[in-house]
This record gives sequence, structure tokens and C-alpha cells, in this order.
Amino acid sequence: MLRVPPGPRYPAARPGPAGARAVPHGEHGAIVRAFTEQEGVQPGYVRGGHGRALRPVLQPANLVQGEWRSRTEDALAGLTVELLHSRAAMFSEALPAAAFQWATALSAFALPEGLPYPRLYRCV
Repeated sequence: MLRVPPGPRYPAARPGPAGARAVPHGEHGAIVRAFTEQEGVQPGYVRGGHGRALRPVLQPANLVQGEWRSRTEDALAGLTVELLHSRAAMFSEALPAAAFQWATALSAFALPEGLPYPRLYRCV
């Protein structure tokens, strides 16, 4: 799950430990569930998210800045992401990598969309 820090744009997101998960969609796109402090888990479609350039950005535990855009409230919003902080070095060890994968999978499954969890956000 991506974790997004609050900021001038829509709350940031980060793929990793507490709520974001990138699922391939089509040839190059990805549907991402990003974890934000103020809005909770928010879904978005990332163009090229499964491609070479953005796949490393959408790894669990990375801190990204996200901007959601949608024409209507009912439609899945388009999400553009910008890497703020990479935690790729932690994936060189087996235990931290497994912990990130486990926490991401658990939070992506257990957390409902649209409900904020500021205490949990600060922990991850």
C-alpha cells in the first residue's frame, strides 16, 4: 500500500505497509489503493503503473505524493504519483521485506475505503 503524507495536493499516499496495493490492469496500468492520513484508503488508476518507470515507485512502504482526478464521484479517479522517499534498501533483507508484504496485504484486505485512521497512518 502506498502512504501519502498530507500536503497542498490531495493527501499523499504510499504503496506499502498500511493500505496501498498495486494491482495490474491492462497492459501497463495499475489500480492502486493508497493509504492517506485524512481520507484513509483511496483507490486510483495509475497510467503506466505496471510499466518499467513506475513499478519501482509503487512498491510497498514507499512514500509518494498523490493527486487524484475524476470527472464524477462515482468513477475511479486517475492517480498520478511522485516518489518522495524510497525504502528500497529495506527490501535487501528477507525479514523486513516479508514484514512489509505482510502488513500491506493485511491492511489492503482489512481497511475499508474512505475511513481515516490517523494513528495507524503515523505508525507506518
